[in-house]
Amino acid sequence: MQYRLTDLNGESWLGPDSPVGLRYVRGIDGASFEHQMIKGAGQRGATWLGKELAEGQIAIGANVNPARRLGVKGEGAVGVLSKWRDGLGEGEAERDGNQLRFRLVDTDRYQLVRLRERKPADWEQMRVAGFFFDEVIFQADDPDWYSDPETYTFTPAEFGGATVANPGTVDAWVGYKLYGPITNPTLGIAGEAVKLPNLTSGQWLEINTDPNWYEVTDQAGADRTFNLTTLATAGGLDDRWRQQAKARTLSIPVTITGTGTTSATKLEVIVPRIWRSAL
Repeated sequence: MQYRLTDLNGESWLGPDSPVGLRYVRGIDGASFEHQMIKGAGQRGATWLGKELAEGQIAIGANVNPARRLGVKGEGAVGVLSKWRDGLGEGEAERDGNQLRFRLVDTDRYQLVRLRERKPADWEQMRVAGFFFDEVIFQADDPDWYSDPETYTFTPAEFGGATVANPGTVDAWVGYKLYGPITNPTLGIAGEAVKLPNLTSGQWLEINTDPNWYEVTDQAGADRTFNLTTLATAGGLDDRWRQQAKARTLSIPVTITGTGTTSATKLEVIVPRIWRSAL
C-alpha cells in the first residue's frame, strides 16, 4: 500500500521520490473504543448505554534515508532530517494554511493529524551515514477518515425524484446550496423539510447542517439563520435539520419543494464521505 504525508509546510513525503520511506504503519484500521455501561445490585449483566470513541492514532516507522534515495550525506543529509522534523511541527495540526494530513493512496482516504510523540533524532548518525530511523506517533482528534465529498446537482425538473447516496461507513451531515428564483421553498433529506426564505434570481443560500458548524448564509455572506427561526415559528415547523445521510445507503430521498422556479433555479447537495477506517 502507498501512503502520503503532507506536512505543515505543504511538503509531500513518503512517495517514490521522497527521501523518507516507510518501514511500517499502524493504526489505519479505526479508533479504539470503550463501552459505557451501568450495573446495579441484583442486575443480571449490565445495561449498555453506548460507546466512547478514542482519538485516532497512527504510528509510523520512517526511514529518513537521503544517502540511499538522494545520494546525499553530511550537511545535506542533516538538512533533509531538519526539514522533515520541522514539517511535523510541535503538536499543531495547521500552520499558515497547511494541514498535517496522512493519506492512504489506495483508497484516497485521509486523516488530519498532529504530532503526538517522537524520539530524539541522532543528528551525528545522519551527518555521517545519511540515515536515521524515525519512529513517530500522530494523533487524529477526529478518529474518522475522509475522502472528497460528492456533490449532486438537481434542476427543478429533477426535484421530484432527487436522491443522494452515502456509501461511507459513518452517518454524514449534508450541505446544501440553493439558487433562486424559488418561492416558499422547503428542503431536507429522508422525509425532513425545513422552510426557507424566498429567493429571487441571482440569490442563493449556502447551508451547513452539521450542528457543530451550523450555518445558513446568502450570496452576500449574511447570516440567514434567524430567517429560518422566524419561518419555523410562524408555521409550527423546525428551524434546522436533524436528519443525517445514513451510512451505507445508496438512495436517500431529497425533499425540495417550491414554486416560481426557472432554468436558473438549481439545488446542490454535498454529501461528505466519511469512513471508520482507511480501508
